Amino acid sequence: MKIFKRCILLLLVLVTAEGFTQTNWVRQPTLFTENLREIYFADSLYGWIAGDSGVIVHTPDGGNNWITQSRVVNDYILDLFFLNRNTGWATAWNFDGISQYSVIYNTTNSGLNWTRTLYPDTVLLINTIYFLNEQKGFIGCVNNGSGVIYYTNDRGLNWQKANTDSNFVSTFPVRTIKFKNANTGFAAGGYFDVSGVVWQTTDGGLNWTSQTVGGEPFNCINYPAENVILISGGDYEFGVSSAISYDNGTTFEYHTNGFFGIGYSTSFRTPSEGWVATGYSQNLLITTDTGKSYTLIPSPDSSSLYGITFPNSNTGWAVGNDGVIYKFSSSTIGMKNLLKNIPNDYLIVGNNYPNPFNPSTTLDFNIREKAKITLRVFDISGKEVLKIEKGELQAGSYYQNINMAGFGTGIYFVKVEAVNREENFFEVRKIVMVK
Repeated sequence: MKIFKRCILLLLVLVTAEGFTQTNWVRQPTLFTENLREIYFADSLYGWIAGDSGVIVHTPDGGNNWITQSRVVNDYILDLFFLNRNTGWATAWNFDGISQYSVIYNTTNSGLNWTRTLYPDTVLLINTIYFLNEQKGFIGCVNNGSGVIYYTNDRGLNWQKANTDSNFVSTFPVRTIKFKNANTGFAAGGYFDVSGVVWQTTDGGLNWTSQTVGGEPFNCINYPAENVILISGGDYEFGVSSAISYDNGTTFEYHTNGFFGIGYSTSFRTPSEGWVATGYSQNLLITTDTGKSYTLIPSPDSSSLYGITFPNSNTGWAVGNDGVIYKFSSSTIGMKNLLKNIPNDYLIVGNNYPNPFNPSTTLDFNIREKAKITLRVFDISGKEVLKIEKGELQAGSYYQNINMAGFGTGIYFVKVEAVNREENFFEVRKIVMVK
């Protein structure tokens, strides 16, 4: 059964990926040979990348130039975090050929100088680091027999174990920590083939409660919209998975997304559009509905991408194996205005069916009052490829068959426009054609 499911996942990847690529990711000059895993931008100009061999590189000018700041051969950097342009931390595992232990890096001058400190408990392996302010921070760890979340109130000079509940999964490895505000924060992690775990604190990190969410571990946390929490992860067998909460973490919905790979890093360009780096699968996932559904897009140059971030809605960065660095620009594909969805109760557009489809699909829509209706289909580059004018329709429910015979496999966007005497309304739906 496991072999069968793996084959199904691989088939989905091959079928969905055929025939289209992303032109909005542009490869930057290769300056490093190390595998790059983490990327963090404090703003649109100041960014850092880290990975194998303790390499940390920095850009002060939005990626025009990259400067090597650290390189410790035996260190494998797992996480990066910056409060601002000056103050940041990193955590690494050091392998000296005999034993392994944790290392914490800290800088107060944009990485011009890094203080490298061995964590005193040589049994504890630190996965992730996060700071609320200059003094108060947290580390998430692989369980050393006593705890998995620790906090400091003195910039990391001393670390104390946070209280966790007695739930069996509360001692599972923590892979990521992210706070929403000074009091409320979440952590996530787990074990492969056992459980995905989410921890929550409401008192600034002193006490944490845990819950089982799905069957596979998580690697990253995002807060894309009010009361929405999206956590991504997965495993080598069943692929990318995610957990999403619409009630600020009270409950989570767990989904196996049906794509080969693991969700190593997720970042949202807009509240609805998010990107997932899936590592060795050599694919990216994109959601345009805040994590409700995903579409697979092959990584540029078939690169294995592990870290991804969007400092703002116009610019993004992704890094991966063999020192690859890619830059995203929304102006490259001209999709900014197309993807701007204005919800309203005047025009309600449903999802198309079937989806994926070949060669035609049907889209339902409702209009509250008489309006002139036009459907426009755009390809991934933002070019209009099909236009269907329905003329003026009375209030009611309608459906439209969209025939894409003659078009290639890929992602398309259907924009439904309703124009009355006073205003213009539109909604956009993503459709996927597979031949």
